[in-house]
Amino acid sequence: MAVVKICGVTSVRSALACAKLGVSAIGLHLGAESPAYVDVARARDISRAVRGRTLVVGVASGLDVDALRALWRDGELGCLQLGGEVLPDTLQALLPHAYPALRINGADDLARAERYAGDYVLTEVIDPSVWPRLRALAARKKLTLAGRLTERNLAAAIATVGPYCVNLDVAACRDDDPREHDPDKIAALLEAARGAVRSRFRE
Repeated sequence: MAVVKICGVTSVRSALACAKLGVSAIGLHLGAESPAYVDVARARDISRAVRGRTLVVGVASGLDVDALRALWRDGELGCLQLGGEVLPDTLQALLPHAYPALRINGADDLARAERYAGDYVLTEVIDPSVWPRLRALAARKKLTLAGRLTERNLAAAIATVGPYCVNLDVAACRDDDPREHDPDKIAALLEAARGAVRSRFRE
C-alpha cells in the first residue's frame, strides 16, 4: 500500500474526497501566513469529518510547546508537523504526536535530521539530485518525501528514495481554486504512487 499525504486541505469537502479515495493522511496549515490557512475551529470540523478514516496532521511553526499542544488538542488533530527552525527539545516534548519537517539540500541538513528523536521525519527536497542521499535516512526512519512531487516524477522519487510516505500539495489542487483539491487529480496521483510501490517491490 502506498502511504500518501495530501497537504493544504482547507475544507470538509476536500477532506471527505481524500478519505473516500483512500488517502492515508491530510495536512492542514495552521499558520496564518499560509495561503491554505485554516483556523482551529475549521481544523476541528475537518478532523471530526474524517476521524477513523484519514490521519489529520496540523502543520505549524514558530510556536512554543504549550501553544503547539493547544493546537493539537483543540483541533482534535492526529499529530503535528513542525516546520521552521524546530528545536530538538520542542519535538521531544511533543512526541509521539509530532515530527519535524526539514528542508534537505546536502550533507549538513541530513546530519541535522539524524539529531531529532522520534520515528518520523518529513524531508522537503527541491532538487531531485539529492534524492539518492535520502535512502539511508529512509531506511532508519519513517520518512515522508515532499517537494514539488507530481504525477510525472512520483515513480522516480519513490524508486530512488524508498520513502514511507509521499507528501503532495499543489499537484492535487483544482486549476480554478488552489484552496480546493481535485478528486480526479488525487485519484491519478494515488494510482501513480501505488504503481511505483508495486514496481519497487517487484525489483
